[in-house]
Parts: sequence; C-alpha cells; structure tokens
Amino acid sequence: MSSNANDGGAVAAAMPTKGGNKELYLLGISFCTLWSSAFIAAKFGLTAAPPLAQLTVRFLFAGALLWAGMLILGKKWPADRRDLVTGIALGVLNNSAYLGLFYIAMQSITAGLAALIAALTPLATVFLAQPLLGEKITKRALMGVALGLAGAAIVLRERVGSGADDMVGVVLGGIAMLCLTSGTILYRKRGSHSDPFVMVTVQTITSGLVLIPFSLAMEDWGSIQLNTTFFLSVAYLSIMLSVVALLIWFRMIRIAGASRASAFHFLNPGLGMLFAFLILGEPLSLIDLAGLVPIVFGIILVTWVPAGRKAMKSPV
Repeated sequence: MSSNANDGGAVAAAMPTKGGNKELYLLGISFCTLWSSAFIAAKFGLTAAPPLAQLTVRFLFAGALLWAGMLILGKKWPADRRDLVTGIALGVLNNSAYLGLFYIAMQSITAGLAALIAALTPLATVFLAQPLLGEKITKRALMGVALGLAGAAIVLRERVGSGADDMVGVVLGGIAMLCLTSGTILYRKRGSHSDPFVMVTVQTITSGLVLIPFSLAMEDWGSIQLNTTFFLSVAYLSIMLSVVALLIWFRMIRIAGASRASAFHFLNPGLGMLFAFLILGEPLSLIDLAGLVPIVFGIILVTWVPAGRKAMKSPV
C-alpha cells in the first residue's frame, strides 16, 4: 500500500487480494516468532544486567547499526520536522515506555504471561482505530477480538490465580501494552508515509537516549556482568527485534492497517509460552493450550480479507 503525506487523500487500509493475505500472514507469523522470542532473550539478559540498563545498551547498539545503514544506503534524516517528532514519539511509546515497563514487570512475572499481556494489544487497537483512524470495525472483526480476548483471559486467570505471577507486574505490563497501542495508532496516522528504515532509526536512537537518565537513577550499572549471556542477549535483541522485527511491523501496518496488523499480537502468548516451556522450562498446562484455540480463530476472523473485496479507506 502506498500513501502520500502531502495530498491529504485516503489510502487503502487493507489488501483486498488473496496475495495480500498471503503476504500479511507470512509477515505476521515472522513478526510474532521474533516478538515472542524477545521475552525469552530478555529473561536471559536479566540475569546479567538490570532491565533498563540492558534496554539502553540494546537500543544504542541497534541505533548505531541503523545509523550506519542509513549512511551506506544514502538515506537522510526526515526533512519534515513533523516526521522527526513522530519518530521521537514512537521511540518513547514503542520502546522506552513499552519495553521499559515490560522489562521491569518481567522481574515479577513469567515470560509467558508477559507475552500474553502484550497480546491484548489488538483489543485496544481495534476500538481506537475506528474513531482515530476511520478504520471500519466489522461484526466479524469484533467476534475475532472477543475470541482472542476470551482465550487470553483463560490463560491469564489460570496464571494469576495460581500465584505464579505478581499483580504489580501484571499492571505494569498492562500500561506497557497501552503504550504500544498508542504507538501503533500514531504510526498509522502520522508515520506510515515515511521511509520505515529512517523511522526505525529515529525511534531506536531516541529510545536509548531517553532511557539513559532513568537507568542511571534507578539501577547500578556496576552490577552488569559482561559475560556471554549479556552480549548474546543484546546482540539478538538489537538486530532481530529492534531492526528486523520493527521493519516487518511497520510493513504490516502499511499494507493492512492498524487493526488487522495488531490482531497478530494475539498469537504471541502461544508462541511465548511455547518458547518459555521449551527453553526456560516454565510450566505449560492444558488450560494454557485450551486458551490458545480461540486466540487462533480470533486472529483469522480479524485479519482475513476475502478475495475480491474492495479495500477499506482510512485517512492518514
């Protein structure tokens, strides 16, 4: 999907063709696999460094890589001040606030539950996308959101009720999820016309700079263990998440709109809990698996666009 920041026109919010669905699902599954694996890599990283310090190093390293990429590719910083401000705001919402709060939360909740809370993003996005972006909410989409929410609630009730996770961590995770939702809406409304590589660069560098004072004030950098775990965690999260996953995510929003793209977050709890079970040895119950069934069907209902349907229009 293409858009232009200067014509004030409407653009397609969804790909109407079968090929569009295939691209969206391929991108969505790739994104969710990377996004869910981040919770595992972060858990490993937290054994070597405080949460905000780990994030600060990650974003500054990823920002340096992206900046170098801009120089190699001959890309320039946004000429429009509004685009630059949008990129900075995205850095605060999508990275500094969202991941900062989640990393703190993961000190008291499991990686699987963290992935589950993040998966509630579509619920908020779908309802905000209609008044803020003009994206139409169909009955089928609402049914899909309801199924996804029901599945997430099944798992959430089981895990919090068992005492395995702390409620403070759950609340922090919820606030973090709302920050990501706000970032998704903002990008769709004001940033989707910009070069995604440049936007990711601005966002990532901003994130690292914003977190520096908070990390220095709240954490002891002398406690960082410069071991293999720390370097592997930072390298994986910097390259695969801060660069690759975000480029995929921005592409998903551009071709499918905020509501449909965000629906894939419902898939994260399943993958997150599976990775946590296989790699970290965290428990995985039959109730967890049962909750994933409505989540999968919910994603299909929200994201699928039948062949031949006209693309929806939404302002940017």
